[in-house]
Amino acid sequence: MKRHKKFYNKNFCLIIPARLSSSRLPNKVLMKIKNFRILEYVYNICKKKIDERIIYIATPDIKIQELCRSKKIKFIKTSQKCLTGTDRVCEASKKLNKKYIINVQADEIFLEPKNIINVCKEIIKNKYSVINCFGKIFNKSDFFSKSVPKVVVNEKKELIYISRAPIPSSKKIKFNECFKQICVYGFTKKSLKIFGKSLKKTFNEKYEDIEILRFLEKGIKVKMIKGKGSKLAIDTKEDFLMAKKILK
Repeated sequence: MKRHKKFYNKNFCLIIPARLSSSRLPNKVLMKIKNFRILEYVYNICKKKIDERIIYIATPDIKIQELCRSKKIKFIKTSQKCLTGTDRVCEASKKLNKKYIINVQADEIFLEPKNIINVCKEIIKNKYSVINCFGKIFNKSDFFSKSVPKVVVNEKKELIYISRAPIPSSKKIKFNECFKQICVYGFTKKSLKIFGKSLKKTFNEKYEDIEILRFLEKGIKVKMIKGKGSKLAIDTKEDFLMAKKILK
């Protein structure tokens, strides 16, 4: 049986930002389902396609650092003061000096690993300095859920806006054909540096609690590429219980 080669490029790194002080579900990345913690699931998904030599966990928390040591996972210690996960990735990336940085969220335990490869391929074209994935919403509950960021793009598949509200909408506010964000990002070193200069969240970023909006508000175009959406991201206790059911 032919073994598939993992992606490796010395100009790349993949960083998973992880912290314990999540507002909606504290300590979630260390919560266990079957034999693995949530963070381990995400790391294992990443290493299906990406060489472990360029995968890092970025964290300020000792317990997460201890988990990484015990599992021989590379990690970078970051500040507790980071405004968002992307700010944490920005801080960690300064210690690696890579041209391209891939960001995968630490709660995406059902992520399709091919999305990561597609982001790598797109960012290396150098047409856009920020890449994000999006996929179709198939059910009404996701469309109206505040936990699911909905995206609107133009004809070039550039991000126009992203919101927790049901968009695009109509006067009747009914379920339309629409799309959601898939939380895999690609950044150039330059775009991430601009993002990380902010000492506070931008207006829409703070209002929506969606960090990718900071790039738009800074005038940086975001290229959206279609991908396969995951079944569930773990934001709440209900999500965690549902994830346990799915994995059984």
